[in-house]
Amino acid sequence: MRKLATTAAAFSAAVFVSHYFVPPRFYILCAVIFAALSFSALFLKGNMRTRVLLIMISAATGFSVSFISYQYRILPALELSESGMFVTAKVTDYPEVHEEYSTVTVKLTGDNVPHLGALLYSFGDELRELEPGNIIKADVKLKTAGERYGEAFSGNNAENIYLLCYLNGELEVTGKGAAAFLYFPKTFAKSIKEAAAKVFSEDTAPLMTALLTGDTSKLYQDTVLYANMAEAGVLHVVAVSGMNVAFLAGFISLIVRRKKLASLISIPIVWIFVPFAGGTPSVVRAAFMITTVLLAPVLRRESDGLTSLAAILALMLLINPAACASVSLQLSFSAMLGMILITPKIYKPLYQKVHSIFGKGRPKGLHNIVAYKLLADAGAAFASTIGALVFTTPIAVLYFGYVSLIGILVNVLIFWAVSAAFILGGIACILGLIWLPMGIGIGTLTSILARYMIALVEIAASVPYAAVYVKGNYFGWWLALVYIIFVICCIFKRKEGFRPVIPICLAVISLCCVIFVTEYDINGADGSITVVDVGQGQSLILTAGDATAVIDCGGKGKNTNAGDAVAGLLLGNGRDKVDVLLLTHFDEDHVNGVMRLMSRVTVQQLVIPDGSFDKPIRQKILELAEILGTEVYIIKQDSVVDACGLEIGIYSTFTQSELSLIFLASMGGFDTLVSGDAGFPEEEEFLAAHNLPDAELFIAGHHGSKYSSSAELLDALKAEYAVVSCGYNTYGHPTEEALSRFAAAGMQVYRTDKSGNITFNIDG
Repeated sequence: MRKLATTAAAFSAAVFVSHYFVPPRFYILCAVIFAALSFSALFLKGNMRTRVLLIMISAATGFSVSFISYQYRILPALELSESGMFVTAKVTDYPEVHEEYSTVTVKLTGDNVPHLGALLYSFGDELRELEPGNIIKADVKLKTAGERYGEAFSGNNAENIYLLCYLNGELEVTGKGAAAFLYFPKTFAKSIKEAAAKVFSEDTAPLMTALLTGDTSKLYQDTVLYANMAEAGVLHVVAVSGMNVAFLAGFISLIVRRKKLASLISIPIVWIFVPFAGGTPSVVRAAFMITTVLLAPVLRRESDGLTSLAAILALMLLINPAACASVSLQLSFSAMLGMILITPKIYKPLYQKVHSIFGKGRPKGLHNIVAYKLLADAGAAFASTIGALVFTTPIAVLYFGYVSLIGILVNVLIFWAVSAAFILGGIACILGLIWLPMGIGIGTLTSILARYMIALVEIAASVPYAAVYVKGNYFGWWLALVYIIFVICCIFKRKEGFRPVIPICLAVISLCCVIFVTEYDINGADGSITVVDVGQGQSLILTAGDATAVIDCGGKGKNTNAGDAVAGLLLGNGRDKVDVLLLTHFDEDHVNGVMRLMSRVTVQQLVIPDGSFDKPIRQKILELAEILGTEVYIIKQDSVVDACGLEIGIYSTFTQSELSLIFLASMGGFDTLVSGDAGFPEEEEFLAAHNLPDAELFIAGHHGSKYSSSAELLDALKAEYAVVSCGYNTYGHPTEEALSRFAAAGMQVYRTDKSGNITFNIDG
């Protein structure tokens, strides 16, 4: 078994190295080098010879597989990019319908294209009625899926999607594929989602649907609940994976006490659950993993978790080497690795402690049995959570920029409810498909558990520093210090074993110091203005002491939502409150992150223009403000906002035939003009009606459009600096005309697409 683990680990390592560190042109060279190094094993003896030989040959195979995938998947997709043609394809899933467009995954089958996975886009209604197994013909424009917003992007390739197809004409459904019945997992999963919407209450259906099927689309729309779950560190419960499959196996083990019989029953049920969850890669990985564990008592072999984990990872990467870039794959395997290596070492002393409380033998009496069970389960949940976090935390910090501190406690308190809700919820959905009233009865009971989870994460997320954000602050250094402390304590542990008291105390003390310094910095801080890099959009953070204002929060052309980016910066610097959020207008690139921001920090006041009544995003923001208790001010005439040293003048104007706002922020003699998307006519009107001070900073109008930032406005402002908030776009922003006007005005120009976040610190 260990030989298999060595082989699989070496193969997987080579695939990861080839993807992240080695240019594709060197794949074959690396494969040849490792193949040649395998001959060095001839000079060794015994197990060392075997081990070195397996490592070198497996690494060579890993690089070879990466080369083959690049040659026959990625290169053909690159060659077809930006071309238009008629294609034939097989639909492989149900379409996802969004407000402005629809998508569906397909497998190209025509003779004129490579048979690759693709994502078909439509900005009409053509995709809505498609079903898995449909054969379609369409006129499309092709684009490589390995690029996003002008930069390399691996997320699509990781999901086996290599081309993006944009519908360029009519779409024709020509029939059903011969093997269309093989897509029954997708149909069954769709039925379960529809049943979940009926058997669970409206407030719990998004959570239960995500828990049972992994479909988080409805949950993501509930921005408050989603943000709370992220802060509380429990988003993993809605990622259908090893935990859900383990619930099934554990439930059967409780009913069937004999290990061998329980395994024989569990294995087929686990694989029945795979279509139940839509047959997604994550649940298939989990099913393989749990099956290898369950087979051990059947085959009378000792279970080897490391070998099983390594073998399944290698199998997944053999099928699709690009899957190594999947964040969910990295997190799920890191969690399993921690639970295999770390969890037993934590759980063993906890179990012994619990056992010693009740004396020798099994506890007697109902209250003792219940107490014993609760303590044992809490210990198991605690040990599993710690084990999973050890290796997933660095990955989560790298991708998401934060780590939940309260997550350990919440997972202990929520674990039993998640397990029970998963089992009962699955039963409710199946019964709902057979006889709806019975399903609703079980669903009503399950909703009680879901409401407990929702209430718990809401309370947990409200705790100060429930999660810490590590970008550009002291918390990143603190987290690195914690790992160093624990590693040192493990290396120099006493003979009687590792004693966690000392490293835990040091971690807590150092965290308190970081929080104290952060709070001190807030209260003693001078003013600052940060233009946040939100891509092609705009968002500004203004601070003066503990007062905070945000102007606009939206952007496109980046993988990160603008609300998450702004909230991360605020929370990372200890600011969980925004005194006033001001919006210039309701274009998506200025407001599509507002709801996420409001869900993650407390926004006390919201200032908006009196217009854009036909835009759905306006109504959604106002509804969320009402739910959160945010005061809303609709500006119909010029006004002023004063928030503890932050003075912001508000001026109403028309932009693109609708009311919008222009802001003039002043603090300590530093004046900043934010004109939103105002063009030449609006700027001329604004200048005619107001006398402007000599400003220090100008936020370029309309992201550097040639029709904004007129020479007359720049001459009146006499600003020293101009910041262009822009990102990947097809408009040519910032334009040469705008940049030349800034240069002629003697302004120093900064751009978020070049410099990222741009901060002006204002002294006095």
